[in-house]
Amino acid sequence: MKQEIFDSTPTYHLPPEIVTLVGNLPFSENTVGMSDSHVLIYPDSVLKIEPVNPTSVREAQMLSWLDDRLPAPRVRCCVTENGIQYLLMTRLNGKIACDRDYLSAPRRLAGLLAEALETVWSLDVSGCPHTTTLDDRLAFDRRVLENGDEAALCAPIAYRGHRFPDAYRLYEWLLANRPTEHPAFSHGDFCLPNVFFSGDTLSGFLDLGQAGISDRAYDLALCLRSLWYNLAGVYGGAASPDAETDALLLFDALGIRPDFDVLDYYNLLDLIG
Repeated sequence: MKQEIFDSTPTYHLPPEIVTLVGNLPFSENTVGMSDSHVLIYPDSVLKIEPVNPTSVREAQMLSWLDDRLPAPRVRCCVTENGIQYLLMTRLNGKIACDRDYLSAPRRLAGLLAEALETVWSLDVSGCPHTTTLDDRLAFDRRVLENGDEAALCAPIAYRGHRFPDAYRLYEWLLANRPTEHPAFSHGDFCLPNVFFSGDTLSGFLDLGQAGISDRAYDLALCLRSLWYNLAGVYGGAASPDAETDALLLFDALGIRPDFDVLDYYNLLDLIG
């Protein structure tokens, strides 16, 4: 008989393979981040439940490939049943990068994020099973334009000084302004809720369903935006009046000068899908 989980939205019937591993262990539900998945936190495991889709399938594959290559959860069990994927992973220790302890010390946080980015970028991509190049991303955005919600796609889009009347005009701009790519390993969704630290030590990365060979600027762009928005209180919590300036500490920590044309491009690329 399958164990049942009830919450305010769906009811999930866990497959026997998962029940064997988690049994009647206590759990809590994760509500941090912007994922559409249903995430249950057990004492030493995390169960991610979501409809089967290319990203969910890819996450299980990437986690298996990344085992012993990058600090990330290890797959304990992955079951697909009735169009739902149940991915049981080991649990990361520590706190997410957008924890108040880190956000209250922007320079410290910038240094930790810089080290985490460099850890990702230093990974040898030999044998990497997936890519997230501009061709991949633009093809994905094109599918969104063809199959997405028309009302949402016709809404204005703005980021920093860039403004477009709708997603279709943005897509045309993205095609016409592609930057040169420099392939490296990319997390694919390098936002603060997906990075864990124990004190000043990197614990690992979550949500690797879009990981693969891409450009460093993709991770850097999403990290900058996430750091800025979290410091500004966009997702709740206290807002720092110096959020945008503090977010730029990331570049000091990396020892590089930001190319905002490229960074803006990648953030705009992310806004369609």
